[in-house]
Amino acid sequence: MFCGEAWFQHRPPIDPSSLTRWRKRIGEAGLEWMLTQTIKAAESARVVKLQSFPKVIVDSTVQEKAIAHPTDSKLLEPARQHSVKLAAKAGLTLRQNYNREAPRLTVQVGRYAHAKQYKHMRASLKKLKTVVGRVWRDIERQSDKNCMAPARLLRDFVDSHCPQVIPPLMMRTRSRGYAARANF
Repeated sequence: MFCGEAWFQHRPPIDPSSLTRWRKRIGEAGLEWMLTQTIKAAESARVVKLQSFPKVIVDSTVQEKAIAHPTDSKLLEPARQHSVKLAAKAGLTLRQNYNREAPRLTVQVGRYAHAKQYKHMRASLKKLKTVVGRVWRDIERQSDKNCMAPARLLRDFVDSHCPQVIPPLMMRTRSRGYAARANF
């Protein structure tokens, strides 16, 4: 493990959870203060030139990344969850929110894909699309009936956060030229 030492160290210099707790304890303002003090110290020691401040280069190779391939199931499940939350916030009672079935289907899709059981995977994905479509249609039906704003909120949410959810949801079995990931 390399932490600025002269040679390789087999043990970490500090427990990672302690470092996380310390960072939470000093808070964002404390980190900002430490950063400004570090910059001032670098200026006073003439290690950094003032011309280099307008452009900052950050090395994030060690930082963990939250990058995942946007599969249809991973796009559909958060859209369903957010739709259910929007409906609850608006006071709509859905026929079914599928809080137990949809996450199970999402996991099943991944398992079937990993096991190369693509027929089962497509069947589970089709059920998941049906579930999300049912939730969305239920929200639109109730909001149109009650002349409420959740349908508008849902449309705004879909337009802003998950435009890539609509192609897999609206796709039919015989559709051609489907490439939802081409937009990424």
